[in-house]
Amino acid sequence: MKKAPMDLIIEALHAGRNIQTTEHRDAFALLAEAIQSRFAASDAPDGAMVLKRFQTKPKAWEPALRELLVETGAGSDKTIVDAARHLLGLTGPPSASPPDMAIHAETIQGPVQANRIGHLEQHFHPP
Repeated sequence: MKKAPMDLIIEALHAGRNIQTTEHRDAFALLAEAIQSRFAASDAPDGAMVLKRFQTKPKAWEPALRELLVETGAGSDKTIVDAARHLLGLTGPPSASPPDMAIHAETIQGPVQANRIGHLEQHFHPP
């Protein structure tokens, strides 16, 4: 199912709050800059302040931000939508879980650590 551009932008802004790498920071900065440019071009002087406050209190500020994005036509701005898609491509969907995987190792030396193990088999054979 294809997402509406406005939902895509909001989802990307939420994902951008959990920045992990320089590439993520750069992608988020590009999206934020494109949105701020749109606000400035559309004479929405409070836009930058609302975007900044959204980053610290997203639940409280999402309605105001969404309203400004709609009023300024951000959902039809190709630069903004492309930047949102790019950021989401780096972060993945917010509820993404790690893929299932199987690992077969002949020799392991040192500590082994894993998270979220649904099934684990260990067989130890004398050398």
